[in-house]
Amino acid sequence: FHHTLRAKATIHSGRLLEARGFIPVSSLSRDMASHHGDLDTALERYAARVVELAKTTTTVSSSTSQQRAFGIVSALGRLDRDEEYKRVQQQQEQEEEDLQKKNNDPWAGIKQFI
Repeated sequence: FHHTLRAKATIHSGRLLEARGFIPVSSLSRDMASHHGDLDTALERYAARVVELAKTTTTVSSSTSQQRAFGIVSALGRLDRDEEYKRVQQQQEQEEEDLQKKNNDPWAGIKQFI
């Protein structure tokens, strides 16, 4: 989960992604994603949502939202943090090796029009 979920966001959807635990990327990569998932941030945001909904649970929809947020917190809490970090590190190293082998320019398709 950590840095493996990547999303392209607009100005408006970026705020929604950040409210769900995604963080803006520091530099664009080949997939041009603007945000990536962060385990700690997601856990923090959904835990805060559970607490917030617990204070105001008066309707069925609020109760359903609270249960959904609680389920997400529970699933995130069961992830093995060390294993996730190792897997992400290996994936990033593999992507760097692949990029060096290909020596691919992500803007090559645009350059033909300039």
